[in-house]
Amino acid sequence: HLYEDSVLVKEPGTVEATVLHQDLGYFHLSGERICTCWVPLDPVSVDSGAMVYVRGSHRSGTVYRPNWFVTRDPLPDTEGEAVPTIQPDDDRVACIPAEPGDVIVHHAATLHGSGPNRSATTRRRAVSVRYCGDGVRYEIRPGAPSKPHHAHIRSGDPVVDHPGCPQVWSR
Repeated sequence: HLYEDSVLVKEPGTVEATVLHQDLGYFHLSGERICTCWVPLDPVSVDSGAMVYVRGSHRSGTVYRPNWFVTRDPLPDTEGEAVPTIQPDDDRVACIPAEPGDVIVHHAATLHGSGPNRSATTRRRAVSVRYCGDGVRYEIRPGAPSKPHHAHIRSGDPVVDHPGCPQVWSR
């Protein structure tokens, strides 16, 4: 089922990094079958802000507080632990350069971010699509951003029964 999509742009010379965060904290979802597909539309290098992942972080069982993406400060009225500080030279950190049309898939609980776009000429654009599968349910997370189709959801409602999350393919 499609949960949401977005377009992400880092213009040349963007000095802000996208700090480590976990998509799940922003979603009103619970379950194991939730992923993000990140598709670059431009070549992405370390210099232009390649994605950085913390290997195995999705296995922690923790849903971290969502932050403002350019600062570690949590969103107001959200609950839970702050994202831990992880040094860039930590062995678990992987930086993934990519080419247009590549697809990087990560679990919604994976800690990830990206560097600044230090390039003077290369724009970094990407499409990000979030999917969820069987067994995923809505879980209202105080302070997390909501979507227009969330007006009538309740915690525990199955995503598969909601018209705001259309089925993408059937088995």
